[in-house]
Amino acid sequence: MVKETAAFTFGEYLLEPSEYRLTQNGKTLVLRPKSFEVLCHLVKHHDRLVTKNELLDAVWPDTYVTETTIRQSIWEIRDVLDDHGQSARLIQTVPK
Repeated sequence: MVKETAAFTFGEYLLEPSEYRLTQNGKTLVLRPKSFEVLCHLVKHHDRLVTKNELLDAVWPDTYVTETTIRQSIWEIRDVLDDHGQSARLIQTVPK
């Protein structure tokens, strides 16, 4: 992932890619590095649908991973952001 100086705010969250930091109202939230990269990609491209293949290319270039890997990263992000089930407001999954 390329280091950036931009920071992104969504809801009560602040994402600072260049610092590899995600905070909620000043409290640091922890994600594994690849999950953090997935979140960065999703936030940067929040204005459009991001496909599984795009995530694979952006976060795992030249590496073979399965869709399960993406699902695990999304699950971790949802867990950290408390964005599951009926209360999901930040990440939307669109079926095939």
